[in-house]
Amino acid sequence: MSHQEPEPRDEDGASIFALTAQLARRASDGQLVVAAATGIVAAVLVGLIRPDLWFLGLPLLCVGSFGVWGIAERTTAERTARLGPDFGGRRALLGVRVSAAVIGTLCGTLTLLTVVARMIGTWKS
Repeated sequence: MSHQEPEPRDEDGASIFALTAQLARRASDGQLVVAAATGIVAAVLVGLIRPDLWFLGLPLLCVGSFGVWGIAERTTAERTARLGPDFGGRRALLGVRVSAAVIGTLCGTLTLLTVVARMIGTWKS
């Protein structure tokens, strides 16, 4: 049996999710915490101070979701390495990662749709 090197992945076909996950894995713990805290707090402030500008909170929630997902992913990897794949809290961390991914995806999609709608509204008038 021969040892084969893994083939390099073709990054041209990578999805936005794979690229985002790769970026989160390269970020430091501090960067992930700052992204999570800044994104969530800023989005809440926009909602409280200027609710009529709700659409400005969407990309901020994307940044917050990125940070939360990265923290949960890193915690899962560390606990799996230390305690094995059946550690306590595995499902909770999976839930956090899935929730962060869904919220980030929805906010990103709504941001794009809002930008397009505002551009079309400008063209129509």
